[in-house]
Amino acid sequence: MRKKVLFVDDEHNILKAIIRIFRNEPYEIVTSDNPVKVLNEIEEIRPAVVISDQRMPGMEGTVFLEKIREILPSAVRIILTGHPDFEAAIAAINNGHVYRFITKPWDTTKLKIEVRDALEYHELMSRKYAIESHSLEEKRLKQERFQGVVELAGAVCHELNQPIQVASVYTQMLLMELQKTDPLYMKIADINKQVDKIARVTKKIMSITRYETCNYVGDISIVDIDKASEETHGNFDY
Repeated sequence: MRKKVLFVDDEHNILKAIIRIFRNEPYEIVTSDNPVKVLNEIEEIRPAVVISDQRMPGMEGTVFLEKIREILPSAVRIILTGHPDFEAAIAAINNGHVYRFITKPWDTTKLKIEVRDALEYHELMSRKYAIESHSLEEKRLKQERFQGVVELAGAVCHELNQPIQVASVYTQMLLMELQKTDPLYMKIADINKQVDKIARVTKKIMSITRYETCNYVGDISIVDIDKASEETHGNFDY
């Protein structure tokens, strides 16, 4: 069964554009212009990813996604927001209501990448939940094997994802306000690039499937992210 991506926006033209943009993607697109109706149907729809506009009549996107989290916590939640709503988007990320945000008007290529990454994140979290649902004995064995990995991945996700997103927000805001000829533009762009690298490292850590270590200073061992990760595309580009 194909995974579902749910878009909620009160503007019909936006929803038509979404259907057109994603018509050839290997997942199902579901659209709605009514967040209240969606809340009543969300358990039936069971989307892997929910993307909502922030400014909708009757219910803000951040409030809607918070309710989605209560009903279907496994769904990855993304907010569509314009420049005036950046602060609300950051607050939603910090409170754990939203995985990340997408600015409007969006770049089609980046929008597709964000959706793909959200689906991959959902898959990783689904695997984590599947492991946790095994028998107590199997869970005990896996916890012994992956204890260090689970603690590391959990800490990274909790502690790094939010500041990474906040840093990304502010660097994007600065880039939008600066001319490319401004001497600061390239410096801010480089900061944004480094933030993206950190985000990729975080994603790689989340794909860890086995416990591999390497030697570190002080005669201690730490998790070897490359060997322990499913994403074996070579070393990081530092």
